[in-house]
Amino acid sequence: MLTTKTRLRRQLRDKNMKKNNIASQLLNGSAEIDRMRREIHALVSLVVGYVRETYTVAAREADYQSITKSLGDGTWNINGRIVTDGDTQFTFHVTCFIPEFGPGTAYQYSEFEKKSHTIPARLVKAVHETLEKFVEGILEKFPAVATAWKPLIEAAAE
Repeated sequence: MLTTKTRLRRQLRDKNMKKNNIASQLLNGSAEIDRMRREIHALVSLVVGYVRETYTVAAREADYQSITKSLGDGTWNINGRIVTDGDTQFTFHVTCFIPEFGPGTAYQYSEFEKKSHTIPARLVKAVHETLEKFVEGILEKFPAVATAWKPLIEAAAE
């Protein structure tokens, strides 16, 4: 039979372990959210760079002034417009919508504004899970980027 003193020690130890566990979970969760945010931004800016590089030439040839594409099931949208600043090129604005979280924008990346907006922590995982839709949508709407991505895909396979 446990003494009262032993029981109290165990309860205190268990209580402290729970506190430490929650603290540890918060730190680990925060690090994971930050990692996903970095991956979202890195992938979107990488993809947009390839789209801009590939389609600026096509736009010059076709005399496009703007592009608007809905990607996949409409979760992602990309808008591009011609900007002439010494050199004519497209700049892009990308948005992601997660309908189950409401009508607002979950994520946006803008070359127009030269910035990316912080994704609220509650939306990060949902946005991250749609990145494959974003890439597939880009390939569908801008097929020429597949050639430009080939070295990256090959390097990843090694």
